[in-house]
Amino acid sequence: VPKWFVGGLVFVGLATLIGILLPVLQSQMRQSTVAEPALWLEDSEGQVDALTLNQVENFQGLEGMDQAWAAFVASPNAKAAGDPGFLEDRSRWDDRLLSTTAAQMLKQTRYWDFWRRLSDISEEYAGVVSALREAGLPEALAGIPYQESKYFQPGLRNSIACAGGWWHFLPEVANRVGIEIRDCRLQGSSELYTPSAKVPPVGVYRRAEYINKDAYKKFQACMSDPSCTRDQRRAITKNICRLKYGACAVDERDDFEISTEGAVRLLYDTWSQPEVQSSGAATQLTIAAHNRGWDDSRYDRNRRSPGNLRADLKRWKDCGEGSDATAYLFIGNQMRCEAKDQFREGACAGLLPPETQHYVYRVLAQHLLAVCFYAKNFSESSVFGAWAQFEDGYCSQIKIPSLDEVRDATRRKNQ
Repeated sequence: VPKWFVGGLVFVGLATLIGILLPVLQSQMRQSTVAEPALWLEDSEGQVDALTLNQVENFQGLEGMDQAWAAFVASPNAKAAGDPGFLEDRSRWDDRLLSTTAAQMLKQTRYWDFWRRLSDISEEYAGVVSALREAGLPEALAGIPYQESKYFQPGLRNSIACAGGWWHFLPEVANRVGIEIRDCRLQGSSELYTPSAKVPPVGVYRRAEYINKDAYKKFQACMSDPSCTRDQRRAITKNICRLKYGACAVDERDDFEISTEGAVRLLYDTWSQPEVQSSGAATQLTIAAHNRGWDDSRYDRNRRSPGNLRADLKRWKDCGEGSDATAYLFIGNQMRCEAKDQFREGACAGLLPPETQHYVYRVLAQHLLAVCFYAKNFSESSVFGAWAQFEDGYCSQIKIPSLDEVRDATRRKNQ
């Protein structure tokens, strides 16, 4: 056998081996850049903080995000608009919102609290996804009750604005969608409260009867004072909402099936609006509206002009920054303030309140990670089985823990 033939076989063999191993090595290198779960949150509520604007602008990207965005955001948007270009034309995606979502995902994945909570709520998460699918709504909306209450975790059952239950409905909004709240004891009053309006008052913290205005002013002062400690802030926040958890004779916001049915009605009410459908951003606008409201003037005769998110979008177009043709960029464009500016009057120049600016990407990030976790650990589920296709896609770039790893981490923490 000629020596050159043997050498040629060795060369071909090495080339073949490199061709097989190189993609694997590259994948491992990519995975090594994604932090494994290693931390526990100090905050007892277990919510991962929002990004800072500096983190948003300096984010380098997460490989595979186009697949996730196409499946859970761009595809529903294109279907709603009846325009496949919102899926197929990459230039018609909200790139800033996409990269911000990816940055939040990498931040979220580091905390065991997040994975442990997902392991505890698999049945409820599946129930919400099923309800959304049945209603023809985007599956990504299943991240909303996680952001609002971590699927009704103790400690997050009422916000300082008295939003409560699985989906954190304000009393008036719950009343609008047929969720009963009745005979509630308000702190500092002997009279019982039952919501009769269908929309909260403009400036909830200043005008709602279930808010302690003095406590809220103290809270605002604390947020503006660098010397105000976290413990001091927590002590103040406990007194802002006068409607405490369990203070009502009836509060159906706490009922999973009833509140989810009401949430689907509310979400579909935004999703089905012509302006939303044609925007190319129906998914993200529907998420934002759960926080901001779409247009309360439709339910209150005293509010004669469009309000809420619809008015914000209109002002953006009227001032020349955007147009009907670029509405899909609106949410990403409006991330201009830090989340901590939420309670500081006049601290933000953006059209959206700071809370809403940092709301949509957190909901999306939590859902996209939940897809990976449930696809890996609950693949036998009739609901989650459809997500198995993403395990070798964008999910492969993230360290997704197994149920055993979550249990072991929890056991080590408790030792």
